[in-house]
Amino acid sequence: MVPTVITPTKEDDKICASPSLRTNLVEFRAACRCYELPICVGAFSASRSAPAQSAAACVADLIAHFERHGCSAACHDLRAWHGWDAEMASASRESGIRTGQAPARKVLQAGLLRRAAGS
Repeated sequence: MVPTVITPTKEDDKICASPSLRTNLVEFRAACRCYELPICVGAFSASRSAPAQSAAACVADLIAHFERHGCSAACHDLRAWHGWDAEMASASRESGIRTGQAPARKVLQAGLLRRAAGS
């Protein structure tokens, strides 16, 4: 297991996680290719307290990166703690309302549907 903290950054005025992923996982991906091992990301997410649409943008970038490199991944604590809860649209701790329209939830659902469809 290789614990990694992904630091979202801005590229071309867009929030993304790719630069941090590229930096932190280069050696790991090389070892996996060398030994023909699959990559399974044990848990990933973005905090609801991230500004504006940053959490959903970061999750979308992570999913795209995992798909590009054929990784399996599991969303971290989908409903276990309000700070990671992708079904809560508000970054406010006081707002504990779950909705199917929360941006991060929609991104996760789209990723799951793509995976299920085999694309």
